Amino acid sequence: MESFHPDALIPEAQRIAPAGPRLFAQPRPWTAPRRAAVPVGATRVPAREPEGPAGLRARFLRRHPGGFADPLFRLTERAGRLEARRRLLRAVSPAAAEAGAGDPVAALAALEAARLLGPEDAEAATRLLRGRRARAFLAAAARFAAGGTAAGLTAMRAAAAPDAAGRWPVLTAIPFLWRPDAHMLLDPGPAGEAARHLDHPLAGRLAAGGPAETYRALLQLCAELRASVADLAPTDNLDLLGLLRAAARPG
Repeated sequence: MESFHPDALIPEAQRIAPAGPRLFAQPRPWTAPRRAAVPVGATRVPAREPEGPAGLRARFLRRHPGGFADPLFRLTERAGRLEARRRLLRAVSPAAAEAGAGDPVAALAALEAARLLGPEDAEAATRLLRGRRARAFLAAAARFAAGGTAAGLTAMRAAAAPDAAGRWPVLTAIPFLWRPDAHMLLDPGPAGEAARHLDHPLAGRLAAGGPAETYRALLQLCAELRASVADLAPTDNLDLLGLLRAAARPG
């Protein structure tokens, strides 16, 4: 009589193999890395940036570690605008503009190439420089660029008014491109942000100041910024505009 073994009732494929060394290690289940516990209701506080000129400088250098010599900065903030400046001077120089000569439409093309204006300001500049008052505006801009701040601004605003183009960026863009050593684009966004950061009077002037006083406050702000980054050797106000715009961007 054959002997009976309980394993005979289990199919061979399901029988448990004898214990022995495993040829392959079993993968461990993934677990998220542990983080420091934060009390319920608490929020993580980001590191606070320094105030004043040091804060603007830190934000600028975070975007452009090489400062004004940073290759990306020179590509995005200087190279194209220097070429646009050359185009503007070929189209209409300050002397030609004051004499009522030059090509306003070519000046508009140079201004567009400089990428200084936002969409609404660019539309206003197009209406102005393609309109009947274009040469009067450029003549006034030439007087402004030569140092006649108050009279030049008054004449520019009068020429721009019929086309609803008397906006600060439109008024100051061409004098800035003609003379970046002496003039500055007044873009209320970045300039106002810097003025608030530095507790500078320009912030109040932008809200309720006369045109000439507001522009002089902008130039004063530029002088203070230039002194605060003198070790980075800014070349002109093209560099300072890049500083203002980089520091005003979030992140």
